[in-house]
Amino acid sequence: MQLSPLSVCLVTWLISLASVVQCDWQCHNDCVIEMKHIRRSAGETLHPNRDNCRLGVPELIKNLPWRDIEAPDECLIVGDKHYSYQAVYRLDKSVHSVWVVDYIPDNYQIKRCGQV
Repeated sequence: MQLSPLSVCLVTWLISLASVVQCDWQCHNDCVIEMKHIRRSAGETLHPNRDNCRLGVPELIKNLPWRDIEAPDECLIVGDKHYSYQAVYRLDKSVHSVWVVDYIPDNYQIKRCGQV
């Protein structure tokens, strides 16, 4: 089956649009980080990578730029746990992933949030 040039153009446009549309993120602590929180954090420092990071960071994101992001107040302390959130970016500046940092006594853990 051969596609017409118009169909090829439409499919290409839809694929490019899918990478522009970015969703909210659901974290393991039941907090949802909406894209508006990520956008509000655009003025925060964008770190180039995690070369000197104390957190055990997956290799997948170690060399990608990242920044701390704002979160709803109710997501900063859940129960007796304290959290912060980070956005990791692709080189084209689109959001690659969102991560929640768990502050546990004498340690930190970083966990990926899922798109919703």
